[in-house]
Amino acid sequence: MTYTFDEAIVSDLHKEAWGFRPSSYWWYRWNEGSSATKQSMWNSLTVDLEVAMAEEKAEFERAIAEYEVRLAGYISLGAKDRATAIRWLVQSLELTEADKWYGASLICYRLGLPHQMQPEFAEFSKFEGVI
Repeated sequence: MTYTFDEAIVSDLHKEAWGFRPSSYWWYRWNEGSSATKQSMWNSLTVDLEVAMAEEKAEFERAIAEYEVRLAGYISLGAKDRATAIRWLVQSLELTEADKWYGASLICYRLGLPHQMQPEFAEFSKFEGVI
């Protein structure tokens, strides 16, 4: 049988799949396991990772849709354009002075948006005039 597990990155794979490093018990099972057992554990983690990635994608899609609905709401309330609607949305987050160091990354985090949307908030990277 061909084994594809990798001892050097299995902890990283576990963290990507579950959000945390393996427990002591998990490591015990891994270290005491045969190559076939390790391969089975590895395969299980890759399936878990695929599930986690699909769930994350669905959450991002939901957050983007909600974001667009909120922007449309601000425009219907009188925001003259998308940039104004975004500024109003950022103001509604009530960010603190301490928050400004995180810039667009924090805005994406607070709204549940993927980090690829940071350029949407580039104007607010230090929140000048927003807080």
